[in-house]
Amino acid sequence: MRKAVAYLIVFALAAMVLATVPMSTSAGYVGDVTILKNGKVDPANAPIYVSGSIYTMTDDITGTITIEKSGITLDGAGFTVGGSGTGNGIYLEDVNGVTLMNLNIHGFLDGIMMISSNHNTIKQNTVSQCVDDCIDLKGSDGNTIKENMITNSGQVNIGDTTDELYANGIFLEDCDDNTIKENTVSYIIDDAIYLIYSSDNTVKTNIVTDSTWGIVAEMSSHNNIIKENTVTDMSSNSIVVALNCFNNNICHNVVSNAVWGGIAVASNANNNMVKENTLYNTRIGVMVFMSSGNCIWANSVSGCIWEGIRLQFSNGNTIKGNTLEHNYRGILLIRNPAGGSNLIKENSIRENDVGMILSYNSYDNVVYHNNFVANGNQAIDNGIGNCWDNGAEGNYWSDYSGMDMDDDGIGDTPYYINGVAGSADNYPLMNPW
Repeated sequence: MRKAVAYLIVFALAAMVLATVPMSTSAGYVGDVTILKNGKVDPANAPIYVSGSIYTMTDDITGTITIEKSGITLDGAGFTVGGSGTGNGIYLEDVNGVTLMNLNIHGFLDGIMMISSNHNTIKQNTVSQCVDDCIDLKGSDGNTIKENMITNSGQVNIGDTTDELYANGIFLEDCDDNTIKENTVSYIIDDAIYLIYSSDNTVKTNIVTDSTWGIVAEMSSHNNIIKENTVTDMSSNSIVVALNCFNNNICHNVVSNAVWGGIAVASNANNNMVKENTLYNTRIGVMVFMSSGNCIWANSVSGCIWEGIRLQFSNGNTIKGNTLEHNYRGILLIRNPAGGSNLIKENSIRENDVGMILSYNSYDNVVYHNNFVANGNQAIDNGIGNCWDNGAEGNYWSDYSGMDMDDDGIGDTPYYINGVAGSADNYPLMNPW
């Protein structure tokens, strides 16, 4: 008798649970679903349970979920929103204060599409196998994209064919004041994280691996902060700021194993800060191309097969306080035209094949208070009008053999620089700076 009563109690409790959160034993729902402005789910039999402002999926959905209501949470509860290479997985336009979480989205043109929607949160989702963009924001401000897993390896079936996946991971166009953080983005054939015409965003503490381009800000993207990211195994450049982008801050990132470059500041990208990053095993560590007013400060660059830092067609930049070790060339300046010098000071340039090269058509650069230690060739100057001291103090050269008879810390004879320019450091330091 007691056993029969116990079974009745169990069945009653199970019935209460089933009445509270509907559960499906079907193979999944096929069809598009809309959460209407009035809060209703259309169609009503779609597997989404509503409790106040919380909308919880109770089964997989093959189709697009469109959200028209602001101020709600869509909790995927680990279920899948699947497609076949077209359309959007989740679509939002002109809605605010929405949270998307715990969704497994795959197989769409765009995984999540958000247009003109502000102060939303996209978190803890898995988005994969999208043809265009995994997460795409257009004209949307003040949103947070965090703790998502984004990957795009393989192919997606579209009808009777398959399409290669050339999607971006996270794409922002004309979007300001957004935060992209703590996401893992991998196997993206285009850009892992891409900002265009987007300013005042923060991209931080993301892990980006095994993609073509890492984190890219282009085309009038200003005042962005790109910090504390780990970017590894890119087949092109790891972090790029290019094409009329000003006043961006790239700091405290770890960049490694890029086939091409670590950090690139290029094509009229002016007055940007590249500071306290760690870069190793790339072709070029930091490159500044056709840009001015940038500060390359306190970075650690090692193991580059070309240069630790390269400035090309660029004037008015400052290279200060960097550590450059075990690169083929520590610093290379190439074709920096007359009319605005670059300042190179307080760097530790150690055990590179060549410490520094000022190449042909590099004009009027100023180099002082650097430590040149045990480089295969300490420095080469083939440019015009470059200065290797500030008129009172120069650089420390580990192979300087001159004397300091007056004990003022300055060598009594110049240190002559290799190269056709016939340059000299007239005030070589006797001790490291």
